[in-house]
Amino acid sequence: MNRRKQQVRGDLKHNFLKMITVRFDFYGLAEIELDEWIKDIKPLLHKRGYNRLTMELATEMDFQMDDPEIMEMEGIPVGDIRRHRVYVFKNHVEGISLKISPVFAAVLMEDTKYVDFFEYGRTLLEVMALIRRKTEFFSPARFGLRKINQCVLKDINLLNRYFEPEYYHLSRCPVGSTTKLFQAKDCMMYEQYHINFLRTVILGEINDSDAYQVVLDSDIYLLDPDEAEKLIDDVNLLEPMNRILFELYKSVITEGFIEQLCQDVFEDTDIIGVEKNE
Repeated sequence: MNRRKQQVRGDLKHNFLKMITVRFDFYGLAEIELDEWIKDIKPLLHKRGYNRLTMELATEMDFQMDDPEIMEMEGIPVGDIRRHRVYVFKNHVEGISLKISPVFAAVLMEDTKYVDFFEYGRTLLEVMALIRRKTEFFSPARFGLRKINQCVLKDINLLNRYFEPEYYHLSRCPVGSTTKLFQAKDCMMYEQYHINFLRTVILGEINDSDAYQVVLDSDIYLLDPDEAEKLIDDVNLLEPMNRILFELYKSVITEGFIEQLCQDVFEDTDIIGVEKNE
């Protein structure tokens, strides 16, 4: 029997999760309107633990969603929105921030301990509810949940000790060669959800020795405006999206690695970046 199918999220006591992003893209809001309404958003975010505010211009990273459909999304002129101002609210919990621009709002959880992202996702949706009330032209474009898992292997020959060869394989490389980069991407549909599923292995160095960064980047999202808008009124609709990503995660890592992640103490020194849930 495949024990990984029996594992539930609570069984895992360790993780190598490095970033979670919950993001809502929309149309219908002018920059001047956001500048006016931000004063109404500040008290809400202050109550939720956000105590610092900075501003920046939208960056390339803000729009790298890797969606095959993104070029077809009418009303999002990418060249223009990169010039928009973005309000960045920093939480008192290090590594957690919430960004608001005229075309998207997102909460980012970076390099944090294992957190309940529903709490921060709920705050994002409260912000979206306020924006929706403020403008009669509000129109949802996309809602997404993205998780990036990342670890480092000292020996590339151990790759399939931790990751299933169906998803991570270097067998196409000639004998005696050194793999510098492996990358594979799947774009799929599951019910109403779109899923981008990217796997990479990148050669680098640690203490003057070769090391391999292994990345599992999974992004699940809705493009149907009505389905996306439902999230504003019911944060629990995040649960099926989170569950699908968890099942995908379990399918990629080996049964032996899952068992290690379920142990009270993680003692494997051949892999770097695994941390205890807190």
